[in-house]
Amino acid sequence: MKNKVITLGFVSLGLLSQTYAAFDVRVSVTNNAQSDGLYFTPVWSAFHNGSFDLFDSGSLASAGLAELAETGSQVTLNADFGSADGRIAIGLTSASGIGPGLFDPGRTASFDITLDEANNRYFSFASMLLPSNDAFIGNGDPLSNELFDAMGSFNGPITITLFGSDVHDAGSELNNTLDAAFSMIGGISTETNVGIASHLGLDNFIGTTLDNNVTLGQAFNGMTPIATITVSAVPEPSTYAAITGILSICAVGFMRRRNC
Repeated sequence: MKNKVITLGFVSLGLLSQTYAAFDVRVSVTNNAQSDGLYFTPVWSAFHNGSFDLFDSGSLASAGLAELAETGSQVTLNADFGSADGRIAIGLTSASGIGPGLFDPGRTASFDITLDEANNRYFSFASMLLPSNDAFIGNGDPLSNELFDAMGSFNGPITITLFGSDVHDAGSELNNTLDAAFSMIGGISTETNVGIASHLGLDNFIGTTLDNNVTLGQAFNGMTPIATITVSAVPEPSTYAAITGILSICAVGFMRRRNC
């Protein structure tokens, strides 16, 4: 049996441009599945200028996306993404989750990052659903998640809510449960070469044992909650206003002391 190992990719950090102002954001991801539902791998989180297209429905998955959708590995995808034009890619893990940073049902994780408002204007993401042969979530339109407008103003907080209808089939492996990641069914997988499409479901895994010895109780239909991703300012606007107010008061006090 082929031994599939879900691995984390390296962090690819592009140099921030000195021409544009830096802006701090927080990316949070939550697995919305019920306690006996689906898991997903560390979330590939990417910031770019809109020129990186992760996938197009109906087209063949790239080598990097196919690898992520079959094993959870981000290594090849990070290499494809690179660091040109200030691109940044980070693999968000769930530190207290099972396995190598997996998001188990109900788990939330986040990270803070400083972005260049021009070079990191758009946000893309991808993650493999578990157990599956090659099911994944991700955005095919590189311009769908605009963090900053043309003037550099932050558009957030931005909330991306994903349901079963948003799950994709990478088309790179037959959906027969054999040798599927995070599944103990075993067998030998069958490679395929068809276009990316909406996933028809993972009901054939229900009742089977997962790698953590938990039995999968439910998969998804079109309306099943899968995940929520939010991108918000750091600090939050209200906190920023409070800090600004305190600094203003301190500045006035300082001036008064100097004038005494």
